[in-house]
Amino acid sequence: MKKKATLFLVLACMGANGSPLRLTLRQAVNISLEKNPTLQRQAFDVQAAHEDIVSSGLRPNPQVSLNGDMVSAGLPGDNPGSLLQPQNKMYGFSVSFPLETGGKRSKRVANAEWNYAVSQHNLDDAKRQTVSLVANAWLDAYQAKLNRDLNLKAQSLLDSLVAVNRTRLRNQVITSTDLARSIVAARQYAIQVEEAELGVSHAEHTLAFLLGFGTAQTVEVDSQDSLDEAPGKDASVDSLVEARSDIKMAKAQWEAAKTNYQLQKSLAVPDLTLNTDFSEQQGVPFYGLSMSLPLPVFSRNQGEISKAEIVSRQTEMSLNALRSQARFEMLSAQEEYQTHAKEKAAALLNLNESGNVLETVEYSYRSGSTTILDFLDAQRTWYDTWQAYNDASISQRRSAVRLVSAFGLSL
Repeated sequence: MKKKATLFLVLACMGANGSPLRLTLRQAVNISLEKNPTLQRQAFDVQAAHEDIVSSGLRPNPQVSLNGDMVSAGLPGDNPGSLLQPQNKMYGFSVSFPLETGGKRSKRVANAEWNYAVSQHNLDDAKRQTVSLVANAWLDAYQAKLNRDLNLKAQSLLDSLVAVNRTRLRNQVITSTDLARSIVAARQYAIQVEEAELGVSHAEHTLAFLLGFGTAQTVEVDSQDSLDEAPGKDASVDSLVEARSDIKMAKAQWEAAKTNYQLQKSLAVPDLTLNTDFSEQQGVPFYGLSMSLPLPVFSRNQGEISKAEIVSRQTEMSLNALRSQARFEMLSAQEEYQTHAKEKAAALLNLNESGNVLETVEYSYRSGSTTILDFLDAQRTWYDTWQAYNDASISQRRSAVRLVSAFGLSL
């Protein structure tokens, strides 16, 4: 309920003053579950499968036949009224009632119900995959934003250095070569900032498309909720593997295949047709009751029965294979998350050290006790260390998304 209220508030603020819609990772995921066009289209499959249950429970309709004949009383030119005499008329009607045997209706309904369950679990699995897709798209935009901010910070640092060096050159403290090198470095970061801005724009447009906004609404990431911790990092694989939506779907497919096998066997049993009829011939009434059924001499649905049995065995094997794959994905996701968490912690230590080195070298350069090459080298090391930390941070978050998807959990 709280999620829906938050989602409603976010959507209500869309397009306010033409500003981009700021979204946290979880807000983006919740919006995608409501507005993603692929999920909306797939939801109709569930509705259609539910109507198949209604159709499967319907009984065959009775059939009514009417007939009438007249016998000519003589040659053309005779009294035409004689054609309508009771002795010259024959008419009648019959009603046929098809009776299904072999439990066809109950087996048909059971098969339709399992197919409906398949469509429901298929939609749930599509939601699981959409959550992973949207979360990774949000992380793409977040990573592009981190890259842009890093380049802006580096450009600001070099721009400040250029301004200082211009003053120092006028005071003849440094040579023109030092100024030129600082200008070249600053221009390089200016170019990287433009490329980073393009990357942010592309990533945010991709995210907007996945959220179902198209070009009508622009979005940008809000890093207040960026999945620093992963649900399920210490979860038990055996206790959750059967709860995954794709496993549930595979189990439902197996049950549907088994009920279809029973249905195909029941279709080999001939159906009865009960007929009641009334007729009057030359003024004499006749009443009748009859029953008919096909003789299963040639066709006994042999091919469909064999095919249904094969499909049943096939779906059982697919279920077992999917269970093994799911366990591997879950264990692999846990291991990957733990590895990336350690890498992020190590990158953070390097980040602090590189920042301290840059401050020391910058102070030394401004005081004239070291060269610009030492400063640019320290600045490049600081930049690379920040880039490595950002990459490690994003990798940890991506592994968290994979972990959530592998365990079928909610963000």
